[in-house]
Amino acid sequence: MINPSAGPKTRLAIAVGEAELGQRPDGVWFVDLTAVMGDNDVPAAMAKAVGLTLRGGDLVQQVIDYLADKAALVILDNCEHVIDGCALFAERFLAVPRGGRARGLVGDQSRGTRYRG
Repeated sequence: MINPSAGPKTRLAIAVGEAELGQRPDGVWFVDLTAVMGDNDVPAAMAKAVGLTLRGGDLVQQVIDYLADKAALVILDNCEHVIDGCALFAERFLAVPRGGRARGLVGDQSRGTRYRG
């Protein structure tokens, strides 16, 4: 979602997540990125939110692999200071074939990258 002012993006994202609970048997995860310090820390924040323990190596790929077969929704909030890290994850996640399953991310951002699935 894009809103140049401090509008109710978080409340709207939470409302969407609540509305989707019945349609997402594997869950709805809200990832608050406020405390994330840099773009490289985005995968760790996502992993923590979904209950995944990361190993060394490609952290983005580990999160993608974990979510690959899940009928879930991941909501990324407060992305503006780590927008490049969020965009990298979204690009890689959305590039993976899902065998006809729905996929998608919801993100709060201040710049031009939009996440769709």
